[in-house]
Amino acid sequence: MDKDPGALIQIGLQLAVVMLEASDAAASDLLAQLERAAAECARSAVPIETVQRAIREGISGMIEHFPRDPDRAELTVHDADVVQVLDVLSSAVSRGYMDEVRRNS
Repeated sequence: MDKDPGALIQIGLQLAVVMLEASDAAASDLLAQLERAAAECARSAVPIETVQRAIREGISGMIEHFPRDPDRAELTVHDADVVQVLDVLSSAVSRGYMDEVRRNS
């Protein structure tokens, strides 16, 4: 992965969709990928604020386009679901990023 948190955004978006569709096994795998991507951002000196903002903006964009996706038209996204997804994603990013920072301190 390069210094652009784009891969992180992609993983985060995939994870958000999986979480909203309630697939625990897939969510667990994607959380691990998200943590590894966040660790790579830490190694590349991408500020954690930039990484977290990228995740929030990615989710915001997904929410705007979600109702227009014909494959997910029947799925309702509630505010509480969005808050929960953002909490899980932010925690995974922080965990992966800070573990890497501590490893290299």
